[in-house]
Amino acid sequence: MNPEQFDLDGTKDKQLTAEKLCAGCPVLQDCAIDALANGDVGVVRAGVWIPSYISGGHFQSAHYSLLRYAAGMEATNVA
Repeated sequence: MNPEQFDLDGTKDKQLTAEKLCAGCPVLQDCAIDALANGDVGVVRAGVWIPSYISGGHFQSAHYSLLRYAAGMEATNVA
């Protein structure tokens, strides 16, 4: 996979794009766990766009989705 696909700076709907990029990935849960452990921001991890700014509902929604994936549950968008 081309890493440039995950650079969503010019993308309008970042979350939808993130979901499409990671659809069917066999390591989604591991990716979510790793993203939470490393405090990733400004990237796509486990089908979730994690904004680079750490305030506001978008970041909280991304964090919640990653926690759900890490627990083996389907993520839901709460924002």
